[in-house]
Amino acid sequence: MGKPFQALQNLKRLDLIRLCNLKRVWKDGSLMAEILKQIKGLWVKECPSLSIVFPSPTSFQSLTHLGVVNCGGLVHMGTSSAVTSLVHLTWLCLRNCVVMEDVVKDDGNGVEDIYFPNLQELILNGLPSLKSFSPTKCAFRFPSLVRIVVMNCPKMNIFCKGALRAPNLDKVLLSEVDDEGCWEGDLNTTIHRNTKLYGL
Repeated sequence: MGKPFQALQNLKRLDLIRLCNLKRVWKDGSLMAEILKQIKGLWVKECPSLSIVFPSPTSFQSLTHLGVVNCGGLVHMGTSSAVTSLVHLTWLCLRNCVVMEDVVKDDGNGVEDIYFPNLQELILNGLPSLKSFSPTKCAFRFPSLVRIVVMNCPKMNIFCKGALRAPNLDKVLLSEVDDEGCWEGDLNTTIHRNTKLYGL
C-alpha cells in the first residue's frame, strides 16, 4: 500500500462538506472502504446529490458519531442490512434533509432484527418528508437510548412498524433545547399523538 493510504490509516474523523457531485461515500472493494473501518466520527453536510449514506453492508467497525445535515437529495440514511454494522454508534443526528422519507430502508435481504446497542442520543430535526424511522417490519432494539429529539417532522406519525424496545427511554423532546419533553407510554404512541396535536 502506498504512502497516501498509510497517511490515512490513523484518520478518526471524516467531514464531507459541500461536495455537490458526491453520489456515494465509498465504493465496495475500494481503499476508502478500508479507511472507513477506523473512522469514529462522520459528518456529511451540504451534499445535494447524495441519496443514501449506507447503501450496502459496510465495515464501520468504529463509528460512534454520525451527523448528516442539509443534504437536499437524501432519501434514506441506509438499508436494513447496512445499518446492522453500526454497533458502536452512540450519537446520530439527521437535520434539514427535506426529502428524507425514512432513516432505515428495507433492502429485501430478510433482516429481522436491527440492534443499536450503544446509541444514546437520536436527533431528527427538519425532515418534512419523514414518515417513520423505518417502514420495515424489522424489530428495533435501542437498549442505551436515553434522549430522542423529534422536531419539524410533520409527516412522521409512527417511529417504526416492527417490534420496538427502548427500555431506558421515558420522553420525546420536541426541540434540541427541551428537557421536559412528553411521553404517552411508548415511543410510537408518543410520536403519533404529538404529530396530531402539534405536527411535531
